[in-house]
Amino acid sequence: MNDINFWENSVNEGFYDKTITDGLKSNRDIQSQWHDITYKNVLKKIDQNSKLLDYACGSGTFLGRYLLSEGYGTDIVDKQVDYANKFYGDNNKFFYLTNENIIKHSPYEVVTILGLLEFLNDYEIKEKGYHNPVTTADHASDKKIFKKDSKIIITTPNYGSFMKFIEKIANKVGDVDYSSVNVSDFNERKLYKILKDNGFVDIKITKVVNFGVFFSLLSNKLGSFMNSIIANITFNKFGYILLAEAYVRK
Repeated sequence: MNDINFWENSVNEGFYDKTITDGLKSNRDIQSQWHDITYKNVLKKIDQNSKLLDYACGSGTFLGRYLLSEGYGTDIVDKQVDYANKFYGDNNKFFYLTNENIIKHSPYEVVTILGLLEFLNDYEIKEKGYHNPVTTADHASDKKIFKKDSKIIITTPNYGSFMKFIEKIANKVGDVDYSSVNVSDFNERKLYKILKDNGFVDIKITKVVNFGVFFSLLSNKLGSFMNSIIANITFNKFGYILLAEAYVRK
């Protein structure tokens, strides 16, 4: 990653999980509702009988709070992996440092990469290797990460929207300022091209999390409801997050 020191020193142990958990409990929190809406939309794309790898799993929230099926999470930061194992590790959820056991536990039927690509530069995104599932589709038979007809699911901010403005505000008022490590801006066309160039097929990209989420300032339930209403009315034409799903054909 572009700056390992940032992730080790600027983001506290369990930060993402605690932020989401506390925000959902408070029932009036945009940030937690933003993640909750994203994760629930990702979950719709997953067969709960699938064996899944959550790449860059952070403190384990997606696997631990949302996924029912067998899941493996991997991250580059020791303290986040330790937190995930402490709170979410059990007989079908496993967390480990990146590169440690990705191949050992492979192949996977689903690989999720949620909120990572914006923190990788062009070289890191394009670099081949076990540690980067985005670029292993065209070498799937060698890398053995994916099963035949496996699916990859990616979320990343939609910079074809007002996302830059929202990020500037979030970096000013939030607990963590990501401006120094947010190095890549994606829109729908650029994300589609990356997946296509790296051997993925049947690519579909939708947009999730719209301005209805800001009603979470009044209540999380209202924010979720308004987000859903706007998504249905607009057929997901607008959203601050790009959600891509694609397949590996071995």
